[in-house]
Amino acid sequence: MVTDGSQSFGDLKSRLDEIVSLVSDSELPLDQALDLYEEAVGIGLQASRIMEEGIAAQETDVASDNGATAPDSDPCAKA
Repeated sequence: MVTDGSQSFGDLKSRLDEIVSLVSDSELPLDQALDLYEEAVGIGLQASRIMEEGIAAQETDVASDNGATAPDSDPCAKA
């Protein structure tokens, strides 16, 4: 399965669960296990990106609601 970046976090987790089941089979050839491992690493990176984007969006929303500066701006910086 190739991931294309448009999958939801739930889709990614489901595929990771599938991969865990597949690599748990002691009959799985090593080359296939390595391919699944590589896929799992890519999925993990995608999931991490989705989470980071969600956290950044929440921080921006909270800052906007509170009238504060965005998390990436430095309120102590001199102009």
